Amino acid sequence: MGVFENGRLVMALSVILFCGIALVGCATTAQVTALEEKTQQALEAETPKQQKVEKATLQVVVDFSNTGEVALKVKKLDPASYEPEEMARLLSHWFCKILYLLPYPEPRIFLLKEVDQCLFEPKLKPKDNVLRKAQIDDVVKLVNKLGREKITSSISLYLKKFPNEKRGLISHLSRNGTEQQTVFSWAVILQYATLNYSSKDLNFIYDMMQETTKAYSGGADPDILENTVIIPNDSFFRAKVNLARQGISDDKKAQFLNERIKYVDKQASKLWRETFGLEEVFNIIRSRHALGVITASVVATPDLINSDSDIDEDYIIDLATSYINNSNFSDYAKLQLVREGLKKLVYDSFTAAKHHDAAKLSELYQTFLLLPIGGPIGIPEDKKKEIINITEKIFSYATFMSLIYKVRFCEEVNSSEQQPTKNRKILSCRKNFSNTRIILNVTKKLFIFNNLTYPLA
Repeated sequence: MGVFENGRLVMALSVILFCGIALVGCATTAQVTALEEKTQQALEAETPKQQKVEKATLQVVVDFSNTGEVALKVKKLDPASYEPEEMARLLSHWFCKILYLLPYPEPRIFLLKEVDQCLFEPKLKPKDNVLRKAQIDDVVKLVNKLGREKITSSISLYLKKFPNEKRGLISHLSRNGTEQQTVFSWAVILQYATLNYSSKDLNFIYDMMQETTKAYSGGADPDILENTVIIPNDSFFRAKVNLARQGISDDKKAQFLNERIKYVDKQASKLWRETFGLEEVFNIIRSRHALGVITASVVATPDLINSDSDIDEDYIIDLATSYINNSNFSDYAKLQLVREGLKKLVYDSFTAAKHHDAAKLSELYQTFLLLPIGGPIGIPEDKKKEIINITEKIFSYATFMSLIYKVRFCEEVNSSEQQPTKNRKILSCRKNFSNTRIILNVTKKLFIFNNLTYPLA
């Protein structure tokens, strides 16, 4: 259910806004004038000049006419960015900024109601008539293009890159634009999304806006300028984590997968720290993430094979990333070349697990266990044995236990068998995966630093 279920959030925020006025008392003429000046200054400070914005990822221009016709232009400015994801961020930023620019109860309540109707009642889906859902289709008509002579006001929005994968919004508003047009523009932009993006992309917009509105219903002040940046960025990162968790919907399954990644991370970190005396250098952070990606791919294989959907590389990568609290790495992992390498790693790991290719998986694990020390050259024999022992633990635990997980959650085992429950599950796993017994032998024979090319390495 959406955040605005039965309009409760709209009502709650309406009460908060009106109570705020009641607490202050009757506004004096000076106070009203000050508010009007604040709004007008915000509008006039940024006129709709078409100027270049450095590090912008997305541009959206909304043109209005006096007859209710509205034209929308969307331009992707960063080739490496994913437009639907950037659009989700722009919608969240613009929502927060509208609340700030229009500091009166009426337009704010109208905007909240508009978001409620567009997104949550019922839930947004491809090809939705957003303008009708927002009940503004009688005054707003979306057209492909407006002639220059018909344009009476414009809103230009630029989503701009900030450090640590954050975004900011630069807005240019016409001086003769109205509050109504400003509020309507949000629904107009969402209408573009429903006509051009997939159900998966719209679900992300839905989740991000849900997080955004939660912040305000939880007490965030719309009159604080910093919230127009903080709330959308926080909402984006929360939505990404939620997206990663949605890949395995069952809580027990998600917990099981999380435990496997943590186990691998702990064992590998112990090897680098105790055996090689290495601190948390960047190579180790990359290796930790790669091992998490491999493990998540292997453990999720039974579910992915049983489902009709394709493997979701981004889900696996984001899930593994959630265990590395390092802002520099987050920036690095967003690079297009690195993302391609991570997706290749997911695909190779998944394919090897799907075909029971123990040798390939051993090769992948050892590649990234050796990455922090630059390869096997010059490693003493006792250190090699330590790497092999760690690889055995990681490989057998991730692979074999993923099959126990498959039985535990995905298959029905005959409860009438006269065996302890735990042993019964393990025996069923062995029947389904004949290569399990050779895992350790294969790992001991392989001690390599392979020539696979993953840009992250």
